[in-house]
Amino acid sequence: MVEYNNSMKKIIVLLVTLFAVSFSFALEKAPFRKGVNLSNWFEAWNPGSANYKMFDKTDFIQIKKLGADVVRVPIHFENLSSGKNEYIVNPIVWKYLDQACDWAEELGMYIVIDNHSFNGTYRPKPKELEQHLSAVWTQVAQRYKKRSSYIIYEILNEPNSVSCEQWNEIQKASIKIIRQYDSKHTVVVTGADWGGISSMKKTTLYDDSNLIYSFHFYNPMMFTHQGADWSGKLYNYISNIPFPYDKSRMPSFPKQKLDSWSKAEFDAYKNNATVEAIRSELFEACQFGKNNKVAVWCGEMGVYNKVAPAKDAGFWYKTVGSVLAEYDIPFTVWDYAGPFGLFAKNSKAEFPYDLCEEIVTGCGFVMPKITGTRPEKKLSLPLTIFDDCSGKKMFCWSDSHVDTSYVDNDNVCIKAENLGQYEGVQWAFEKSDFSGVNLSETFVELNVMFTQKNQVLELRLIDSEEEKQIPWRMSFSLDAKKYELNKWQKVRIPLSSMSETGAWISGKNQWCPARNEFDWARISLLRICAEQRPVPGTILIDEIKIVSVK
Repeated sequence: MVEYNNSMKKIIVLLVTLFAVSFSFALEKAPFRKGVNLSNWFEAWNPGSANYKMFDKTDFIQIKKLGADVVRVPIHFENLSSGKNEYIVNPIVWKYLDQACDWAEELGMYIVIDNHSFNGTYRPKPKELEQHLSAVWTQVAQRYKKRSSYIIYEILNEPNSVSCEQWNEIQKASIKIIRQYDSKHTVVVTGADWGGISSMKKTTLYDDSNLIYSFHFYNPMMFTHQGADWSGKLYNYISNIPFPYDKSRMPSFPKQKLDSWSKAEFDAYKNNATVEAIRSELFEACQFGKNNKVAVWCGEMGVYNKVAPAKDAGFWYKTVGSVLAEYDIPFTVWDYAGPFGLFAKNSKAEFPYDLCEEIVTGCGFVMPKITGTRPEKKLSLPLTIFDDCSGKKMFCWSDSHVDTSYVDNDNVCIKAENLGQYEGVQWAFEKSDFSGVNLSETFVELNVMFTQKNQVLELRLIDSEEEKQIPWRMSFSLDAKKYELNKWQKVRIPLSSMSETGAWISGKNQWCPARNEFDWARISLLRICAEQRPVPGTILIDEIKIVSVK
């Protein structure tokens, strides 16, 4: 018995020692150094679908060429799921998120699955937030638990509307849920009150050896968010704010009636907008990591380019980028191809020609060498307009009676129901030159299901509307009388069978009758709508492409 007790004591001591050792080797440094956020990809501001084809493997390859080793993917799980209570993630999300993880793993890049939910105006109460996180992370952890360590989980972007104490407990519960299914993958935690440095410092030091503590950095906000209409009246009304502070270049306080907080913020800018202030703030994040022996990461940083002076923005990126590098803090720029991104303002964000060298090099990325002139873009067929979602670089908008994320037998399609006259859906894309194609061998192809014989839609290609150039329409009538009802059918419309039907000049609010002037060299829109009269009942549409068939 004595021998048995001694053996048990040795085992217990060994287990305690192993636990202590494992805990002492907590993650003190993130496995990646720098990268970008891929915004507007899995983001959906309302329940429905996202632009899942906005980025592809080519983009990942190009991002890696910049010297990046991580991408952060913001996902609005609350709007890309069954919603409140259950939050069952839409199957299409897994299809495209799995693909993104495949690309990252293949290229040896880290990918952060960032739960970017509740980033709009709706703020859930703590109980609902906890239910959401439990549902989402149960699904994510179960799905990716066997995947490589390149995949990282981020519990929630910029938590708000809960106290630090409440959030610390909710976040603890989320970690516990993840670890029930997945003990392997790194998890990102952050502080309440929008995830700043001061909030990170109030975050619980959780008993988990594989965490990264995240913060976001946009200071001074008056510079990085000038012109941002979503950030409050002060930021919306100001422009040409310099960085660093320069009294001779400072505009006057806006004439609009603003509150006392705005005036105080404006007056304090001279103290907040210095290199020393930025260095001091980022030093606090560095010290938090060192003092607590935890990994720290700047998950977002950037400047909104709407009205910020370009040279000042470049200097801000160089300042923040160099200080983060000095303090050995990894970062991901918000964002990549958007208004906070690495490309020149108002450009087409075409890699590498539109990259802003000041921002790219300021952040410590590698600016690709550009040889020769920008190659002329040629029409490439098939051109996918919609298949599960809108095609790459396709911008879709629809009227209220059109659902672009309707699910029919596990297939995502477009549902038009009881359309009023002129209502429908349309896609804008880069101006395309069809002048060289054989019109009789080139088709608009789509799958359609009509449900009533009195349903008629108009499908049309539209020229770009530019100065002195009229947006002429080339149209075709889709009449349900020619098709079987309640059955999916593939329709092929030869471009040669379409006819010019006039033009609506939005700039002049004027209608122009057809003049046989449609220009096949500058097509930029495809629209499907109820042109002649309201269309009753339901119509389903899917797999819209422009194809060449010989």
